[in-house]
Amino acid sequence: RPFRELRILLTVAILRATRLAIAMDARGFAGITTRTYFRTVPLVPADFVFAGASFLALAVVYLATSWVVQTTWVPPS
Repeated sequence: RPFRELRILLTVAILRATRLAIAMDARGFAGITTRTYFRTVPLVPADFVFAGASFLALAVVYLATSWVVQTTWVPPS
């Protein structure tokens, strides 16, 4: 049976090609002819409010931890 190995190789190749085609299709590598482009997203006032609140929260955490470290009593050794 000289063609048995060829049949197995062909079957494996077809299965791998099918799996690759499904994976590429799932990731968006379809044969779409139109090109997609990156669009810029403008900043809105809510973005600045969020950035300010995040900075304020970070500053509060930093100051609170530095205050705890300074006021923590450490017994003498």
